[in-house]
Amino acid sequence: MNIILHEVRKIFNLKILAVIAALCALWYFMFLEFNVRHYPNGHPATEIADLMIELAERYGRTITPGEIEPFLDDRRAALEIEAEEYIPSNPVFAEVGIHNYSDFLDIWQSELADEIEGFWWAHWQFFGYDSDWLGHRIQAVDFVQGSWYGAAYRLERELGQPVSNRGRQRIAEILETDEYRGAMDSGAFSNTMAYFTNFAVLLVLSTLLLISPLITTDRARNIHHLQYTSKLGRRIMLRQLAAVLLSSALFTTAMLLIFAAIYSSTGVFMYLGHGLVSFHMGSPITLLRITFGGYMAIMVAIAYALSLSASLVAFGISRFSRNLMTASIKIIPAFIALRFLCVGILRSTPFTLWSGLYRRTHIAGIEAIVCIVFLLFTLAAALWVSRREKGSEAV
Repeated sequence: MNIILHEVRKIFNLKILAVIAALCALWYFMFLEFNVRHYPNGHPATEIADLMIELAERYGRTITPGEIEPFLDDRRAALEIEAEEYIPSNPVFAEVGIHNYSDFLDIWQSELADEIEGFWWAHWQFFGYDSDWLGHRIQAVDFVQGSWYGAAYRLERELGQPVSNRGRQRIAEILETDEYRGAMDSGAFSNTMAYFTNFAVLLVLSTLLLISPLITTDRARNIHHLQYTSKLGRRIMLRQLAAVLLSSALFTTAMLLIFAAIYSSTGVFMYLGHGLVSFHMGSPITLLRITFGGYMAIMVAIAYALSLSASLVAFGISRFSRNLMTASIKIIPAFIALRFLCVGILRSTPFTLWSGLYRRTHIAGIEAIVCIVFLLFTLAAALWVSRREKGSEAV
C-alpha cells in the first residue's frame, strides 16, 4: 500500500498540476464560459426560462391545467396592460399611427408593416431594452402556452415516426401517466449537456496529461533497470496500475466538484428533482422515467468511466515511451480518439429516443454498454502490459 501511495504522490506532481490548471482555465474561457455566463442565451429564451422557473417554484415538479391556464391568462392580461401604457408613452409609436397595442398588432400582422416608414424602429423599441423586453415577455407567454397545449400532440406525432417498440411503449406510458406535464425547462437540460460534453473532453485530456509521465519518467531515468533486478521490482507495474486508477478516480472527483460548483451559478440545479420529460417544447423523451438529478448521476458515472479509460490509455502510452516528448506525441492521436468517443456518446443525448447510438442499434442503454466495454478493454490491455513486464528484459 505504501508503494501505491508513493506512486500516487508521483502522479500528482506540482508541475503537471500547474500545466493542467492552466489548461483548465484556457479550456473554460474557450468552451465552457459561454454556458455559464450566457444561460439563458438571448431573447425570448431568457423570458421563457424565467417563466419556467416561476412555474416550477410556484406549482412544483408537475403542472395541472387548473394551475397553468389561469397563470398564463393573468400574465398575458398584465403584459397587455403594460403594453397599453407603454405605447402612448413613447412618441415613436404615434409617429407611425400606433396609439395602442391593438394598433401595433394590426400593422405587425399585416402587409403594411413594410410599407409604413419607421414601423420597424417602433417594433425594435417594443421588443428592446427600452421597454424592458416587453415584446419578448409576451412571446414567452405565447411560447409556453403553445408548448403546453401542443405537448400531447407532439408525443402522438412521434408515434408516426420510425420508433422502436421500446420507444412506442415509452411514449404510450408518458401519455397515459401525464408525465409530459412536468415543469422541467428543456433549455436548462440542453445547456447542461453542452457544458458537460465539453467538460468530459477536458477531463479526458487532463487525465492523459496527468498519468502519462508516470512510467515514462522512470524509464527516461533508467529506473526500470533497477526494478528488473528484484522480484518485487518486476511486479511494480501492477502497483503503478492501481495507483493510476486511484489517482484517476480522485482527480475526476475533484474536477467534477470544481466545475459543478462553477456551473451552479446558473441556477439550473433547481431542476435536479424534476422529471426530464415535460411539456416544454424540446424536452427529451428518456427511455426510463428518471429525474434530471438521476440523469446527471448517470452522466457522472460515464465521466468516471471515460476518465478511468483515459488513464489506462495513458498508462499504456507511458509504458511504451522512452521520454516525455515521445509520450506527448502519442497523446495526440489518443486524445482525438477519446474525444470522438466522448462527443459520440454525450452529444447525441444518451438514454433518450434522440440518441444517435440508440436509433442505430435500438439497444436501450447502448451508451453505458459502450463505456463499460471500452473500460474493460483498456483495463484488460493494461493488466496484460503489467503482467508482461515480469518477463521483460531491461532494455
